[in-house]
Amino acid sequence: MLFFLLLTLALAIINGEEVDITGGPPCIDSPYKATIKVAGDGTKILLSCKDIDVGFPPDEKESCQRYEMLATHCPKSCLTCDPEMLADSKATFFNDDVKGETMRCKEIRKLPKKKREKRCANNESLRMTCRASCNYGEVDYDPLPFTFGDRASFCATSADAGFGDEPPYFEVGNYYTLRECLLQAKGKGYNFIHYWVDLEGGLCRGLNECPFEYKCNKKGDCLDSDKFVRTFTVH
Repeated sequence: MLFFLLLTLALAIINGEEVDITGGPPCIDSPYKATIKVAGDGTKILLSCKDIDVGFPPDEKESCQRYEMLATHCPKSCLTCDPEMLADSKATFFNDDVKGETMRCKEIRKLPKKKREKRCANNESLRMTCRASCNYGEVDYDPLPFTFGDRASFCATSADAGFGDEPPYFEVGNYYTLRECLLQAKGKGYNFIHYWVDLEGGLCRGLNECPFEYKCNKKGDCLDSDKFVRTFTVH
């Protein structure tokens, strides 16, 4: 079995192919063309992930670093599969070349759940672009990996810690779905996250350790917005 696996990998390398041995969903590029500003005067071009080096420096990584939305729109070509392979594209893209219509994934995120699910189910290209909003890969986080339970709480440094006595935390970003927050935090190597579940923009923070719980509802001295925070274990 090991010999067969090594032989498969060797042949794939020779043929320039990618082999997924993790059993997870494959890393994919969006099939849509993205609009990219390439000059200070606001000039835009249409860019396909297949032609990611057109008009850019020859190094694909350099192109993706220069135009960061490409890292989420074309994670396979940009070599940013971890952690962007299941994230929403941050680019504006053409979803209808004939009509010249553009859209962004945030428009999908704002749809009511049933309407969003139907839209994603009927459009595989959209699912391959707005991967977090459309649940590409069907990552199962149900039941959710609460560290302490479904209640407002922070990680604390000790059992008798006061408000603000937290282990070092790091701003991961703002994400509309817990799924995307978890994936981003996992990609950055964090073991726990604080996620504000009902706040617009979904504040996401990563932590390396979480030895104790600070219960906002019991202590009563957390901010009003902190009633929405939950602590999750990254796995």
